[in-house]
Amino acid sequence: MAAPPAPVAAPIVVLSLEGVIDPVLVSYVQRGYRAAGSRGAQCLVLQINTPGGMESSMREIVQAILNAPLPTLAYVTPRGARAASAGAVILLACHLTGMAPGTTMGAAHPVGNSGAKIEGPMNDKITNDMSALMRSLAEQRHRDAKWAEAAVRKSLSVNDTEALAQKLVDAVAKDLEGFLAQMDGRRVTMEGKPRTLAFTGAEREPVEMNFRERLFHLLAHPELAVILLSLGTLGLVFELQSPHGITGSLGAICLVLALISLSVLPFSAGGLALMVLGLGLLIAELYMGGHGAIAVIGVICLLLGSLMLFSPLEPFWHVSRVVVFTMTGLTAAFFALLIGLGLGAQRRAPATGSSAIIGARGAARTALDPEGIVNINGEEWTAVSAGGRIRKGDRVQVTAAYGIKLEVRRLA
Repeated sequence: MAAPPAPVAAPIVVLSLEGVIDPVLVSYVQRGYRAAGSRGAQCLVLQINTPGGMESSMREIVQAILNAPLPTLAYVTPRGARAASAGAVILLACHLTGMAPGTTMGAAHPVGNSGAKIEGPMNDKITNDMSALMRSLAEQRHRDAKWAEAAVRKSLSVNDTEALAQKLVDAVAKDLEGFLAQMDGRRVTMEGKPRTLAFTGAEREPVEMNFRERLFHLLAHPELAVILLSLGTLGLVFELQSPHGITGSLGAICLVLALISLSVLPFSAGGLALMVLGLGLLIAELYMGGHGAIAVIGVICLLLGSLMLFSPLEPFWHVSRVVVFTMTGLTAAFFALLIGLGLGAQRRAPATGSSAIIGARGAARTALDPEGIVNINGEEWTAVSAGGRIRKGDRVQVTAAYGIKLEVRRLA
């Protein structure tokens, strides 16, 4: 009698958390859990390489891990990668964890919108809240709660060997397969019940980010949003001044990409309103033909709006002052050039019409006593002498124009 076939191990769903933790990665992780459920996976593995990110997005991912019906494993990879700040919190939330050689984790102290430490009561509030979360996760996963709190309060970091020695992670492996091999047969607790992981023969089923998620994740950068907003506006204004389609199309594309970026980022509506007001004032200056006062106010609004576009309460997001002042300066210079050209055109003498010929010089084709014919700029005009008889061939200058008749005076 033939032996019954060995049971097939349930598959393992693998996700990659690369880059800044943002709402796009939240959506990606949630989709990964749905895929794991539909495929009957026994666990979900997060491959982590992140410098940190949004506190709100980090909490949503942690909630997804804690409330998932299947265990979650985390592996920091590749060599040289890190699970810093929000990444360290996500790592501690997972049931089993591992690191590749040469990787680091920790440095979870919150920072302000310029990358510096948050000062005052807000610092205490955010730090205490993050410390409590880290302690809670460490205790729930039976890890060092004191180190977890120090990672927030003192920005402590550890490499792979230190993390293993302090039992902050369960394994150090050179690749994902090595990590899973070490985790094979481990027991985890799900809803108070032990569950044994069986990875031998289990299929690895990666869930990749789709095109939409990749695009949104790429655009989820505050400095890129400011640059796209500025370039898009400049492109549209240039199109209005000199229509030919190309700059207008490029400007519209930049503005659409900027709106996509802002749909992901936690921007301030007040900052965006100031930027729109500033750009509106600059455009109004062009069409109102002012002398620059409105433009100066517009530049100030644009600068303040750029500085206020992202809230300091989201610690990881900030726009470099270099980017803000550079893009504001370029925008101001562009509009200053257009305004200067407009003012110069207003001051310039008319180039056409009868008034444009006043001051022009020529020669008398006939004697003017007081009326005759003169040649001005290669054209013959009927002219009258402004004072005294003008002989044929005398040099003359136009002093007035009356329709198609000129008034001229003789030059010495």
